[in-house]
Amino acid sequence: MKRLLIYILHLLVCLLGQEAALASLVAGRVIDIATQGPVAGARINIPGTDFTTISAADGSFSIVTGNPDTDDGFYLAGVGTRLIWHSKNPLTFTIYSILGQPMAAGEKGGTGSGALELQFLTNGLYVLNYRVEGRQKGVKFIKSASGLQFPAQGMMDPKSGPGAFAGDSLEIAADGYYAARFKIQSGQAPYELLNTNGGSPAYLNKLPYPEAFELLQNVPFNPTFGEVESVKITYSIPDRQIYYMNSSRFFVHFDFAEEMLGYTKGHYSFNVEQYKENKNRIYYLGYLNHFKSSDVYTLEMFAGDEISCEGLRELYDKIAATSYIGNRLRFFPNNARWDRCSAVPRITSAELYEGQNYQPLNTGENYGYLKKVEADQIGTTYLGRHVLALINGIPNEISVVAGIITTDFQTPLSHINVLSHNRGTPNMALRDGWTNAKLEGLLDHLVYLKVTLDSFYVREATIAEAESFWARKEPTRIQKLTIDTLTTGLVNLAGMDYNGVPTIGGKAANFAELMNITLEGKAIPVPEGAFAIPISYYWSHMKNNRIDVALKEMLANPEFKANIATRAAMLTHLQQLIKDAPVDPRLVELIRAKIGTGDAFTQYRFRSSTNAEDIEGFNGAGLYNSYSAILGNPDKTIEEAIGKVWASLWSLKAFEEREYFKIDPKTVGMAILVHRSFPTEEANGVVITKNLFNVYNPAITINVQVGEMSIVLPENNYLPDQVLYYSFGGEFADTYNYLGHTTVPGMEGKTVMTPQELKTLNDYCKAIQNYYCRFYSECNPLDIEFKVDRVKGQRKIYIKQVRLY
Repeated sequence: MKRLLIYILHLLVCLLGQEAALASLVAGRVIDIATQGPVAGARINIPGTDFTTISAADGSFSIVTGNPDTDDGFYLAGVGTRLIWHSKNPLTFTIYSILGQPMAAGEKGGTGSGALELQFLTNGLYVLNYRVEGRQKGVKFIKSASGLQFPAQGMMDPKSGPGAFAGDSLEIAADGYYAARFKIQSGQAPYELLNTNGGSPAYLNKLPYPEAFELLQNVPFNPTFGEVESVKITYSIPDRQIYYMNSSRFFVHFDFAEEMLGYTKGHYSFNVEQYKENKNRIYYLGYLNHFKSSDVYTLEMFAGDEISCEGLRELYDKIAATSYIGNRLRFFPNNARWDRCSAVPRITSAELYEGQNYQPLNTGENYGYLKKVEADQIGTTYLGRHVLALINGIPNEISVVAGIITTDFQTPLSHINVLSHNRGTPNMALRDGWTNAKLEGLLDHLVYLKVTLDSFYVREATIAEAESFWARKEPTRIQKLTIDTLTTGLVNLAGMDYNGVPTIGGKAANFAELMNITLEGKAIPVPEGAFAIPISYYWSHMKNNRIDVALKEMLANPEFKANIATRAAMLTHLQQLIKDAPVDPRLVELIRAKIGTGDAFTQYRFRSSTNAEDIEGFNGAGLYNSYSAILGNPDKTIEEAIGKVWASLWSLKAFEEREYFKIDPKTVGMAILVHRSFPTEEANGVVITKNLFNVYNPAITINVQVGEMSIVLPENNYLPDQVLYYSFGGEFADTYNYLGHTTVPGMEGKTVMTPQELKTLNDYCKAIQNYYCRFYSECNPLDIEFKVDRVKGQRKIYIKQVRLY
């Protein structure tokens, strides 16, 4: 016992005799971000200095900074329950209890930096006895619940950070991992590396650098923009833990919650509880999107989510704190309820569009010769069905082409996109397309173009692969249409239906069906005063004025078939013959008598309605023209309106489209749908009864614009309100999502339609869809056009057209 006390006193004397020699210590563990396992052999360096080291088998490392002058160059520190040391010379050491009993698992030796886990020691006082260069010294330390505690003399300062040395960051690299730079943390912090071999982690709790985002990303759930990557997010409210989900592996948030977080109540309960504010809500569910062109990151929520402004801020702060994005993150509010959440940095749809370069409109692929075409020369420049047209703007019309690239963003429901959809040809916008180096190098070459939701792919192609593709894809069967040339008199649409297409054309026949549809016992509103002029009057006009002879001669002319310039000139001449020939005065009197006894409307719309339009297999959107007549106005006569509508049957764009689909030109005819016009409309729009961006979330897609500004032929590149109105029902009934807002000046911060008007429109569209589903073996989506007019001081929605999409 006496010898033991002498030994302890000797050690304490050694301790008291040490001189102060403070140094700074950087310590930590290098781990795999996905597995949280150690990364051995990682190379750690403080940039701009000579301070380097290698991580141990358990991933631990330590670097002593500074160069204190001591006898043996040996420094110690306690970081948690780990003993960290650094030595310039070979050494050995042993840890003893205060009673002199060896406690460590044998002696440890070596030079450089090292570490030893002492978690197994019970709390109490210990002595570390070390021998270096033949000299033996000792130091006492305390093991407590808070870790290891050493006296200041002769020890390293475990606190590190800016100011402790020249740098404040670490560079860490390891074989098989992305190299990364980290801000130095206090204590023995973990430094996480991402494996370059990919793998497929179910989730990460942090996104320390962009490669982690890339590992987890997929296309957005609603891919309304191009060149966007998205990572789904689940945030656990009780423990404030965030999960960046593998967005290719987990299609919806429920799948992740069930498989990874143990949610057991089923999908329905998940949707009811986790998107609504209630006592059972334990998750916030969102999307982290990266817009690659502008390098903007946005947080987006499901439009029906009831997350509060406080919850939104909590989620935003968590993402900013756990990702490399930080305060660059912006919230994209797709529902007006979040406009009041001013504490969260936001971004508007206009700002997002401004930063985008690529927009996919109609995905698909084709081969063609890439040619630049000025937008204002589209109407006078022949392109041909095997041309990929690169256009510096948005044309009002375009003949059949292999694909379209515009330099201005389009509306998804524009005529040129609807036609691209029907043709099955790719359509995209690329703002730098006119000067794009990749496209410039392929001009006038035969190329392959593929448009996807995320990006596009283009390369040079061979004629063999192109011709093989065209042979498989393009229509080959001649279509002979049924045409009724005998029915005369103005047709009362109340007695007609879709079977009347041969008599009154597709547009009027579908309008007749609209008049049969009711909602809660009331007819769906359609424009007043509607009737149809049957095809027989067009047919008689052609025969009585011998224009049918000119038509036959034109179609038989070899030059008409072979030379596009000749074809365009002959079609223009034919149109002029139709307009110049007198319209049957008996027909004009019938019409004047009909509209003169109507509902006191003086302006009427004469709308094209051919038997080659709005029919199954041929949409015909935008091919034919409509005109207005005003009673008592010599510049807007009934005769003129009728002649112009009939003549539009033979425009070059209409002829080319029908020829592409192999429709026999001798079997087409033009009827006319007539109803009152909307000279003071407050809004107009188009609906597709389908979610165009995500087929798994049932919705209608709405584009609506102010006044009479066109949706299908946008002017001044003004974009409309773009809305998804969901069809979930139940807890999520009447949920809608603004994908973008109108860019018309003066409409900033406003919507074109009110929430109640959107609901009414959605109800009308559902009723129309359900009604039309009885026509076909499949319930196909519809293309519906509507107006918002002011009647007796109140805004009112009218459905003016329906056809298959």
